[in-house]
Amino acid sequence: MANNELIRTPLVGKRIKISKVTGGTYLGLGGEVIEDRMNVLVIMTNGKRKMVPKGVCTFQIYHNGEFLGEIDGQKLIGRPEKRCN
Repeated sequence: MANNELIRTPLVGKRIKISKVTGGTYLGLGGEVIEDRMNVLVIMTNGKRKMVPKGVCTFQIYHNGEFLGEIDGQKLIGRPEKRCN
């Protein structure tokens, strides 16, 4: 899937994995997106909610076990309802 399509894809319900990070200890963290906020994704991982800042991470996105692509979190910053339209 192209980056333009990934930017417009609703992330809630998708699985993500952090493949790159600048600062922080998020590298390799993954889980199901349960909330998509302006600057963070809230994911469920190992039964716990984690808030992951979009601006410092690169995300691999999966749906039903299928790899959809990888996207720089900077491109995901903003309200999802504006980004997905």
